[in-house]
Amino acid sequence: MPTLPEAIEALEEAVRREERANDELAAAKAARRNLERHILPPLFSAARQKKFVHEDGTQAIKTLGSYARWPKDEKQREQATAFLAATGNLDALKTVVSGSWGRGEYEIAKRAYEELKKSNSAKVTMMEDIHWKTYENIIIETFKAGKVAIPFEEIGVEVFDEVKLTARRKTDD
Repeated sequence: MPTLPEAIEALEEAVRREERANDELAAAKAARRNLERHILPPLFSAARQKKFVHEDGTQAIKTLGSYARWPKDEKQREQATAFLAATGNLDALKTVVSGSWGRGEYEIAKRAYEELKKSNSAKVTMMEDIHWKTYENIIIETFKAGKVAIPFEEIGVEVFDEVKLTARRKTDD
């Protein structure tokens, strides 16, 4: 069993190792993103290829990617909702209507729950949300179809070429 000072030193070293590992992970993720989105897509375009298969078994494919998260800003949400309506995807939204009552108002809350639209006793809010992957797929499909203009900045989304590994070489590791 270590002494208290030894255990504290071991903890400090573990924290330092974790910090170094997190820094290395962040750097690796940044390098990967740079290769996937900035370095490889122009190389694939220059070679007029969408897929690359190396003799060692490594495979990579160039696809269309996107980044789309439901906006937190109210104005962006309104524009994003209008965009979903214009593309026929409004049904992809999950809508939450909620109300809140103070202590001792259980009976009022129960009645309001049963007839929420008629009740004036509650502060009612409405929120919309959409799963990020569903939203990204809608953006990509709309972009590919080219029939509806996507207000990228107004709704906080982006579309880009990216290259992903689809198979890696066989190693003994």
